[in-house]
Amino acid sequence: MKRIAQRLADLERHSAPGTLIVVDPGETEAMAMTGYESAHGPINGPAMFICTGVPRKDVA
Repeated sequence: MKRIAQRLADLERHSAPGTLIVVDPGETEAMAMTGYESAHGPINGPAMFICTGVPRKDVA
């Protein structure tokens, strides 16, 4: 989980606010934990998250 959170933090650093990011279902929980806002998330399909541009308090 920490590895995924770090990868997402790296991705966000290179993404402009409002960027739509599509992830596999297994990563949706990690995305939520790192503060991404869910735009759409079917239970058994890919989920899309919007990069908010706000620093994450739980990922250094």
